Amino acid sequence: MFHTYGNILQKLRCIKSQSIHDVQVIRWKLANMVLSGLMAEQIIGPRLMKVTPFLSCDIVISVLQSLTQSIVDTRVFFRFFVWTTGHPKFQSIDSCNVTVDMLMEDKNLNSFDLYWNVLDEFKDMKMRFSSDAFLVLMLGYQRLRNVEKLVETFGRMKDYDCKPNRIIYNVLLNALGKKELVLLSLAVFNLMLKSNISLNLGTYKALFVVLSKCGRIEDVATLLKDMTARAISPDVTLYTTIISGLCKANNPLKAYWVFNRMHRDGCTPDLAAFNALLDGFCKCGMIDRAFSLMNTMKKRFPNGGLRGVSSLVDGLIRANRFDEAEDYFRGAIEEGLEPDIILYTIMIRGLSNAGKIRDAMKMLNDMKAKGVKPDTHCYNTVIKGLCDQGLFDEAKSLKDEISEHNEFPNTFTYTILMCALCRNGQLDDAQQIFNDMERLGCPPSSATFNALIDGFCKAGELVKARSTLHMMETPPSTILRLFHGSEPVHDTASLYNWVEKMVSSGKILNAYKEIQKLSSWAAPDTRTYNILIDGLCKAGEVNQALRFLDFQQHKGFTPDSVTYATLIYGLLMDDRETDALKLLERMKEGGCKPESDVYRTFMTWASKGKTLSAVFDYWLRYLRTLPHSEVSLRSIEECFSKGNIEEAFRSIIEISVDFFDFDAGPCNIFLLCLCETSMVEEAFNAFSILEEFKVPVFPPGCVRLIDALCTRRKHEDAVHVVLYMMQKGYKLGHEFECVLQLLYSCAHVNMALELVDRMISTGYDMNTFVSLETRVLLGIEDVRADMIQDDGLP
Repeated sequence: MFHTYGNILQKLRCIKSQSIHDVQVIRWKLANMVLSGLMAEQIIGPRLMKVTPFLSCDIVISVLQSLTQSIVDTRVFFRFFVWTTGHPKFQSIDSCNVTVDMLMEDKNLNSFDLYWNVLDEFKDMKMRFSSDAFLVLMLGYQRLRNVEKLVETFGRMKDYDCKPNRIIYNVLLNALGKKELVLLSLAVFNLMLKSNISLNLGTYKALFVVLSKCGRIEDVATLLKDMTARAISPDVTLYTTIISGLCKANNPLKAYWVFNRMHRDGCTPDLAAFNALLDGFCKCGMIDRAFSLMNTMKKRFPNGGLRGVSSLVDGLIRANRFDEAEDYFRGAIEEGLEPDIILYTIMIRGLSNAGKIRDAMKMLNDMKAKGVKPDTHCYNTVIKGLCDQGLFDEAKSLKDEISEHNEFPNTFTYTILMCALCRNGQLDDAQQIFNDMERLGCPPSSATFNALIDGFCKAGELVKARSTLHMMETPPSTILRLFHGSEPVHDTASLYNWVEKMVSSGKILNAYKEIQKLSSWAAPDTRTYNILIDGLCKAGEVNQALRFLDFQQHKGFTPDSVTYATLIYGLLMDDRETDALKLLERMKEGGCKPESDVYRTFMTWASKGKTLSAVFDYWLRYLRTLPHSEVSLRSIEECFSKGNIEEAFRSIIEISVDFFDFDAGPCNIFLLCLCETSMVEEAFNAFSILEEFKVPVFPPGCVRLIDALCTRRKHEDAVHVVLYMMQKGYKLGHEFECVLQLLYSCAHVNMALELVDRMISTGYDMNTFVSLETRVLLGIEDVRADMIQDDGLP
């Protein structure tokens, strides 16, 4: 046989003058001879070694492909492949891919065990093989999404005296990144550096993905500098990853700077880069910038708008501009856009938030009729909408429907139901769901615990709330040794040191398992402690809340702006303004920058004392924490002191509204205070300014303004505010009847009836919503259900 191989080799050496067809025939014959030899032998022996000089990468791939198509022991295939990995000239990504396909052929996945047995045979025979022998296993486990087995394969390479190469490291980093295991990813990266493994663009991409997902923007910047120092240039995908990460960290302006840098570096942004930035603008409330970017994007990508439309609709809904969102959604469909599950879910959330739960249910059914299968997240959105409307039975029925579509209720599903039950005072039912979650395969998350603790606090059951907190603070026995071992883990820094030590000592699988256990532990977070502090404050136990804060800080808890705002509110409600201001200074000294919620708390307290000047003073204090010109603020302060309230209010909105983190809370509090101090004309002017600048006026301000306008018999202004509430989807209450009575008393019955028609068209039942007395006055004492229309507002 090998004499024949020699003849074929001789022909191969003379192929320059032969046709491509002749060369292919000769190589095919050689591949068949190798294949025949493999069939005849049980192990890789000397006979195959003799043909090594005659083989090439192409012939190896031909043999592997032939083996996949013939009825042969899979072990023969694996033996041949592992043998080829010991010869650099035979190695190729194509042969690896063929082998991965072979691993995946067996539905019972027994091929993986068989492959490990082959590796053990080669180890016993002291035959060499390269990291490609393990790469195929890792790629196979990657296809199965079995990250634990993938990590185990990496860890076992040392047992076979095989060192990982760059490709192996990159595959591992990609897998860890998808699981958002940032500490383990960084430890693996450091191991690469210590092992003198050369880095490439793929290495950095894998790291940027995990760092961006976890909001580690400072680490991203450091890594970018390191990358530049190594003369590795970012590509479009890497830039897009950075832009997406910055947007997720609520820094879209920095992301926009990176987006522009792409152009300067000669790297043209693709559709994914545009969409990442567009989504960032929308989620941070920068809608006008988003629409401008969308217009630019359409010029370059006329047919790539589905994700962009989803982002814009989501942004409009987040900004409480639902009518615009609905119009944009309908317009996109008319232009031929086919919504996917993401866009449908966004619209369903918008309808639910606007109180149009029936329309949300109808959209869910329409979506299913069009062949778009709802996922658990979509169902959870509708369930939350039903719960917000108090429709618990329907919400539970929809929860049961999830499994009918091969989806399953998840932790969020049960947490939504628990939140609704707690709000409704049904704590026993909520606790029953909590107790059943583990059995149902949905272990409680931190959010689930928080919902139950919040329910206990609102019910005044602080002992049960603290008991539930203690459950959270007690780590599972499986990870206790991390906290009480020879090198106890107390914080992120010590955890990273432990992870890096484990990875460096070859115990990466142990590190992976421990981190997985740790991530599954529903440990208390900042919100947990804030809920309990709020419960103590509302129960009048402010001093106890302060002692609780001191105790938790001693244990390593870092309070945030909400923590301090809650305590400041408790002190102010106890008329301890001096102590509240001292706590504010303590907050600043501790390195916690007061956010708007802290100053909103001071403004709310001052407004209850009906002192407009005090409310304005605290508002100015907040504005001075923002990058405003001090000259502008002094001018506004002087304007207010002269009594030019409308001018001062407009100036503040003008200089603040373009901030991407603009908070409408302070201006709404100021509006409420104007109403409370009977400055009704000024209050309506402030409302008009907010409407002009598209700043949302919250329901409490609208209701209080309507009451004040009715008292002053300003019926046209009152109707204007009612229509604004209807347009925003706010739920109307007693104030609507007040407006109807005012219109009747002012001889504007037709205007009242027109307003009633609009209410009926949006689904309100006048028989239960308006008293019989008012209905008799207006001549609508018999409003039948069949008169209610579904066509919405004109």
